[in-house]
Amino acid sequence: IFSSYFTKFYTENINYLGDIKICDAFCKELKDKSKHLNILDLGCGNGLMGERVKESVPDISITGIDFAKEMINYCQDLEYTPPSAINNDTKEIIQNQNIPQTSRKTYDILINDDFFHYVELKAPKYQYILSRGLINYTTSLNKFFTNCAKSLDEDGKLFFYSKEKISPEIEEEVTQDRYFPYYLTPIYHSPTAILDGIKKANMTIISSTPFEVEQGINATLYVVKK
Repeated sequence: IFSSYFTKFYTENINYLGDIKICDAFCKELKDKSKHLNILDLGCGNGLMGERVKESVPDISITGIDFAKEMINYCQDLEYTPPSAINNDTKEIIQNQNIPQTSRKTYDILINDDFFHYVELKAPKYQYILSRGLINYTTSLNKFFTNCAKSLDEDGKLFFYSKEKISPEIEEEVTQDRYFPYYLTPIYHSPTAILDGIKKANMTIISSTPFEVEQGINATLYVVKK
């Protein structure tokens, strides 16, 4: 299944940078803020984003949501080692104290549901939403941004990237070599359409940064504020 196929090893081979770029921008945002936050990993997939974020900011609470049951099953087994469980001083032996937990689950909450349905059903609230590539598989930008806005606290932020349309040559390589047999044709949205959707949801673009999301494929990283 795709969850086991799209691994760290595989993404390193194609120089996939989507989760790295979003995580770096998110951690920069949190530099001088409380780390006790509630974050939504929107379209969590096999947990690449959740793992990277939790390792960088272990105090935050991460909720992962994905429509695919196999992705949620995969994420259930992901774990990380909290800093308090790491003892770098091999000369010190601590006894008769509570033994620190050596590993914890990466995701605090996992949801197997369609995002739009979940928002309508539960009306959740988050300080931040991180979304790797979901927008390129979303037909309605207005629905996407409206539901993100509903799920954010006031002044909350959405981090996401959107891929640019690729050349026929790159598309052939992607479909036949990189993602076969798991390729899903992306939906490409123009910057104008993205800006219009964000404005209609009463949100504001804080920044937009072009980058190469993987070999031969460009994207733009957006940071949006409610």
